[in-house]
Amino acid sequence: MDAVCPVCRERDLVVIDLDVAHHALTLISCAACGAKWWRRDGDEVSITEVVSLVEEDARASRGRRRQRA
Repeated sequence: MDAVCPVCRERDLVVIDLDVAHHALTLISCAACGAKWWRRDGDEVSITEVVSLVEEDARASRGRRRQRA
């Protein structure tokens, strides 16, 4: 990923990729100033959208576990 921090313009970023509810989620954090932001499938999203997606995935996982029992 060739990105810069939108706050301080630093290029030293920490990038964590996750797969949640069939979406590619990426947490990006600036090592210099601590700014953090999220991307879902390449588009910037709010933390509220990330939490909703994780809740959706958790509900689906519980449903799959119940079906196997």
